[in-house]
Amino acid sequence: MRGTYLKVVDIEERIEKFRNSTVSSLLSPGDFVDWATIRSEISRQNTEIDALQHFVDDGDFNQERLSALLSEVPSSYPLLLSLLAFNASSTQIEKWGLPESVPAASRQRERLAKNLVTIGLSNLFEANSNVVDQLRIAEVYKDSFKRRFRSGNHFEKSISGLIRRALSTANEQAEQELRSAGPSILRHTSVSRFLDYVILQGERPIAGVATVFQQQSGGRQQRELSVTYPTLQSNLRELGISLVLIADGPGIQDTSRRALEALFEGVRFPMTIQQAEQGDLAEALLETQIEPETAPLESAAVDRIIKSTMEDRGEIQASDLPLGSREASLALARFVETNRNLSIQMSSDASKLVWRDSDLVFQAKELDASFDPEKAIQIFSRAVDADIASIQLVDGDCEAVFSLEKSAPFPTLLYVKAANRAYDSELSLQMASKSMELAQDARFSILLTPQGLEGAELSEHRRLQTLRAVSIVVLSPPQLAQASKSSAPRAFFVDELLRQADLSKVSPYVLSNATPSQMFFGRDQEAAATLATVATNSVALLGSRRIGKTSLLRRLRDDLNDANFSPYFGDCQTVRTWGDFAKLAKREWNVSVPDDFSPSHLADLARQLQKGSQDRVVILLDEIDQLLLWDMQHDENSVPEAFFRACRSLSQSGDAQFIFTGEREISKKIWDPQSPHWNFCRPIQLTQLPRKDALELLLSPLDGLGIDLPQRSDTADLAWQYTSGHPQLVQFLGDRLIRTLDIGRYNSAFTVEPSDVERVCSTFEYAEHYVTTYLGQANELERATAYRFGEGPLEKSDIRAMVNKDLDQSSEPDFETALRMLQLYGILEVDDSLFRLRAEWMPRALVFRV
Repeated sequence: MRGTYLKVVDIEERIEKFRNSTVSSLLSPGDFVDWATIRSEISRQNTEIDALQHFVDDGDFNQERLSALLSEVPSSYPLLLSLLAFNASSTQIEKWGLPESVPAASRQRERLAKNLVTIGLSNLFEANSNVVDQLRIAEVYKDSFKRRFRSGNHFEKSISGLIRRALSTANEQAEQELRSAGPSILRHTSVSRFLDYVILQGERPIAGVATVFQQQSGGRQQRELSVTYPTLQSNLRELGISLVLIADGPGIQDTSRRALEALFEGVRFPMTIQQAEQGDLAEALLETQIEPETAPLESAAVDRIIKSTMEDRGEIQASDLPLGSREASLALARFVETNRNLSIQMSSDASKLVWRDSDLVFQAKELDASFDPEKAIQIFSRAVDADIASIQLVDGDCEAVFSLEKSAPFPTLLYVKAANRAYDSELSLQMASKSMELAQDARFSILLTPQGLEGAELSEHRRLQTLRAVSIVVLSPPQLAQASKSSAPRAFFVDELLRQADLSKVSPYVLSNATPSQMFFGRDQEAAATLATVATNSVALLGSRRIGKTSLLRRLRDDLNDANFSPYFGDCQTVRTWGDFAKLAKREWNVSVPDDFSPSHLADLARQLQKGSQDRVVILLDEIDQLLLWDMQHDENSVPEAFFRACRSLSQSGDAQFIFTGEREISKKIWDPQSPHWNFCRPIQLTQLPRKDALELLLSPLDGLGIDLPQRSDTADLAWQYTSGHPQLVQFLGDRLIRTLDIGRYNSAFTVEPSDVERVCSTFEYAEHYVTTYLGQANELERATAYRFGEGPLEKSDIRAMVNKDLDQSSEPDFETALRMLQLYGILEVDDSLFRLRAEWMPRALVFRV
């Protein structure tokens, strides 16, 4: 029934119900420690545990016996690492001189055993040590690194579900649909930083939802309840917004009566999770819709005086207000605090407010009275903090190219034009043409005119943007004036960009070229391993197409420069012969090589690159598979694979090191003991990004565009499910999410919901892109294996039998290579002897294509 909170209810009774409904913990035992996984992990290793227990029971921990154990049961090695608390990545393990797996060569195996003995492996075990008990402790330790994420996600998902269900219930009775958004939509950091959700009715924010879970009660926790949240409600009231505080936990239960009284007197809707679940949250949302918060009349009147005086004079003194000096200073301070979206500065004695850039504000104000194209350009450049690379007057208009520090969605060069006339189609054609000429990489340009676009004119402009090569954003003096007063003017212009532009043109995601630095996320481990290796050895970066090999190689070129190497980058996508390579070297590295270039000339080429520098030469060759094929088919003086043998010789002598990237051919050669690549360069495999980096690649550009993610955790979970972290799929998904933003849905509010991810991914287009991205270069045997693979883990023999139903002619070596290629593609991963799908959505994607 509506109005529960508006009725006069005994505060003692409300506090008692509140306290009695708190929970002692939101976490189950599995949230704190994943016992089921730990038991499964231990039971899965029975053979290894038995072998290690026998080794321990014998009591002789010498190097020879340990080497024998590693030889007989190599899968016992991960147990030893776990017991030594090596919860680390392969690169971190290698830093201590330990390999990822037990080496095949007996000498290297003996060295590993020696290193383990040196570390003090024998100190792990005493008489009658129980390996299972010790391993259980080690697994609990490793699990602790995941605990924070489990507990955080649990609480976030619990609240997210609460909000969804309450909105669904409330909307059954609401006069106008309610929806949730992220707190950034308020543009008031003084309040938004305390909130988890904002509830909107249409476009009007009516409620803010904050959550707090207190495990214990203390001075800080009591202050939060008695001071912080009542103050937050007071600040929200100035914006016409009610506060819903969902507070729970044993600390709440132990909070003093006095603190809870202050909470209930100061916050409109305090409740526990249980109360929210039982309907109080839905009731509160309905109630705040019926009777929204209103700022106290006196406070609202003082704010209007401050605002109008600032607009008129650009400053206001405490003495201008009809209040005592202390109250006036407090009013000025409160105005600054609740209007953090405005660029206002308060004097040190709290007696005066001024615009931080009052000159810019007044110039923008004058522009509205009398439009001057050149002044408009200058004002816009100051507002976005850009340098003017070039500027000229043409037939009364002014046009300029801005140089900016690139941050999505702004390019490094931006074409801006100011015209003292109304916007029309002819002007738009001129703008698009000039922008493509003067700022080729920019996907939009800016047009400054005396009048902006609204209503039907804006709708038509937005529709026509899809037909133009470059989107055009039209800005008027009032909009420049708003930006001049904004604490984040670029964010203001981003809002306008999203409102007007063809979103397919402003998407920062890169689908076809190498990823630029501002969109490069992750690969830190691979980069670190490459840099650590290249001082003494060459490296091969192996991976499927679209996985980011070229992007990483370009990043490494910059890192090598910073690390006092001399890097030379060569794009070998069109290099098929030794002669093609010679042309590339002449063109890109300014070296002199003979017309009849052959591998024997590589040493002279390296000497030329080294000349005049003390830095070590590193040659980076991108996509060398075609050159490798040529090299395999052509001899030099009866020497097979002469080019890469010459590379190996230069690497071993230290005259130059190489970083290659490639896919199938170089991988097969590195895996082949008969190839000159065997043991030549260190292979570093690039597959999918880790979850954190993949989600940052997706979500950071959306944040930069001011696009709200009200259910961020759920959106992230779905994105991971549909991409498994493949960087190209992540960028494809992000691009499609931007393209499908429903601009008219909430007018100027831009949000991406989990349902938007589902809508993009539940299409044939996405499924087709998913399959071709993962399997685009796969051969028939690899495709048959991937197509047959289900969601459960399989032994190698099971996979072999399964594939034989389709292809009974494949040889064992071909089958082994197919499994390795599928791991390289990031489709499969192997854990001990079990193969699992790493590209988890593959079976469902294949169903779309049937």
